[in-house]
Amino acid sequence: MRDSTRSQLGEAQLALIRSFAPTVELELTGGARLLAFHGSPRSYDDVLLPETNPVPAYDTDADVLSGGHTHLQWTRLMGRALFVNPGSVGLAYDRHRPPADVKPVPIAEYGLVHANGGGVAVEFRRVPYDLGRLLAAAAAGGRPDADQYAAAWA
Repeated sequence: MRDSTRSQLGEAQLALIRSFAPTVELELTGGARLLAFHGSPRSYDDVLLPETNPVPAYDTDADVLSGGHTHLQWTRLMGRALFVNPGSVGLAYDRHRPPADVKPVPIAEYGLVHANGGGVAVEFRRVPYDLGRLLAAAAAGGRPDADQYAAAWA
């Protein structure tokens, strides 16, 4: 799949991808700071879960850490920072099902971070979408594994 996707990109798009920063810092309302990344501030591939112990220590004074990689909505304190995983827009699933029965669900997940001078909070949202339209778009878009992709949802 990676090779198929890459073959559809021109040099300008590849240069844009190469320019992505591994972390992004934002100042939130009230002066709170958010550090966003994919896996963790240390690595794109790190896997952080609610039960990860010991709690990783990161060299940051951010108030909010926001990362993904696991496609799971969750939040917890990590040191003094609120860690937020907003979930997945295109490949959400219920990890509490038996491993043989885990499959994606047609729900877009995201989180809203609220900040003011008194602190920060997260609000999780889940919005259903039309699975038939998604699978039709995957098939019509020339995706080389469209049949396998569709089967994952069955």
